[in-house]
Amino acid sequence: MLQAENLLAANYFRESLKNIDSLDDKMIIKGLYNFISTLIKLEDFKTAIELYETHESKIIKSNIIDLFYCIVTMCYIFAGEIKKAESINTIIDSNKSVGNFLYSRCNLAIIHFINNETELAQNELININQSINYHKNQDKAFFDFASIFKSYIQISHSTSLIKSNISKLKEMEMKLLENSKKSNVSYGGDSLHLFWLLKQIQSNLVS
Repeated sequence: MLQAENLLAANYFRESLKNIDSLDDKMIIKGLYNFISTLIKLEDFKTAIELYETHESKIIKSNIIDLFYCIVTMCYIFAGEIKKAESINTIIDSNKSVGNFLYSRCNLAIIHFINNETELAQNELININQSINYHKNQDKAFFDFASIFKSYIQISHSTSLIKSNISKLKEMEMKLLENSKKSNVSYGGDSLHLFWLLKQIQSNLVS
């Protein structure tokens, strides 16, 4: 995983699951989280969801359930299973983890947008920026996502608006592609929210 050899990592995780009965629950949960994270990097959201659902009874009892809620919600979004994304997305208490709190709110903004609740999505993005400032969160990926997503919403209301703002969309795409190259943890360069937004913008540019 650290060397970004995700296919190889996924194969090892798959092999380790064959010995699941010999492992304690804490080891299993950590392994499942890393396996799902690896599958996400491979954009294999379907298998990630299947893995979560197969072991859900163990996962929901774990002390890192919030981490699963965050990333599995995004897996459901990428898989087009919005109702399931809504059902699993849980707004994490900021006192427990500011990062997970912001992550879950970004999830909610995307869900609102997909459900054509653009005003609610925009309000959520405002709340996210306020929370970033209040908590002095240093993860710039959240700020960039909220900022670019807000601009995207404003020009995505209709086909005519999109066509008349192609240059703006290309600027957003370039910004997101630049951000995706920032792999350091403090930035959050592999943010699923930024990746989702990039896919949205690119689909508009080719349609």
